[in-house]
Amino acid sequence: MHTKSGRSDLNLIFCSFLAIFLLVSCGLTASQRKALKEFSSATASIGEVTSAELVRMRNEIIQMNVHRLRITEVKDMKLPDDKDLDKALDVEDVVERVRAAEVLQTYGELLLSLAEDTQQEELSAAADRFVQNVKGLPGVDRKLTQEQLDGIGKVVKTVGGLIVEHMKAKAIKLIVRDTSGQVEHLCDLLEADFDHENDRLAGQFVASTEKLLTASGKALERSGTLEERIAAIDALKLGRANRDRREEVLDRISQAVVKIKSANAELDGSLNSNKVTVEDLKEFSTRVRSLIDALKVLK
Repeated sequence: MHTKSGRSDLNLIFCSFLAIFLLVSCGLTASQRKALKEFSSATASIGEVTSAELVRMRNEIIQMNVHRLRITEVKDMKLPDDKDLDKALDVEDVVERVRAAEVLQTYGELLLSLAEDTQQEELSAAADRFVQNVKGLPGVDRKLTQEQLDGIGKVVKTVGGLIVEHMKAKAIKLIVRDTSGQVEHLCDLLEADFDHENDRLAGQFVASTEKLLTASGKALERSGTLEERIAAIDALKLGRANRDRREEVLDRISQAVVKIKSANAELDGSLNSNKVTVEDLKEFSTRVRSLIDALKVLK
């Protein structure tokens, strides 16, 4: 015969297990987890590609301008402007945009770590990388408050134990919600930088490309030495390669960055409802895969 105390202990144990079961079952659904993995993986990839492409653009602008000076006659030079080899892509400007791209990359990596079976130490490291990258942004571009950054670090550190799935879901929802403004702002900056129709980063890259192609055409029309013709042909090859890269890479980066905003908003909505609509997420992932395929060919 059970005593009153024994029955109370059994009830307490039962209630404890029931509470744990309910918390464990409050993790992400299979559809939500799949959408999260696709988004976070694509975002990490686009951040990494964008960062590398920004550095490459600056280096290529310098190389194109050097080639153009080499094959341009003195009377056709526009001094002192032609001596400014990196144009609008000064080191400071590129560093700021690389930081923006690295924030997107580490944001994706942090979400992916939470979506997968990642050890606590690796989770904390992913959170620290994201927070430090946000702190490295210029003040005007930093949209997350210190309180929000501290909150991200704390919520990630609570992931663990028997209720790990519940705590992961809580951390993911908080991070996606709190970072939405930051992500949107950085996407706007990078979208403008990769829009080749303005005079910002991609615009300067395209301008240097077209000037080089024009100069190489004129140089080939002149009757010069073999060495001069070889220099003109090399310049023409470089110009055409970078024109192809603009069409196949820069435009795709711009389109993918635009899609991050709507995909992130869609992810936020899907995490806070039982209905998952992932059209923007799928389109974003498709654009990123297309970009990665193009990069493999153009390397």
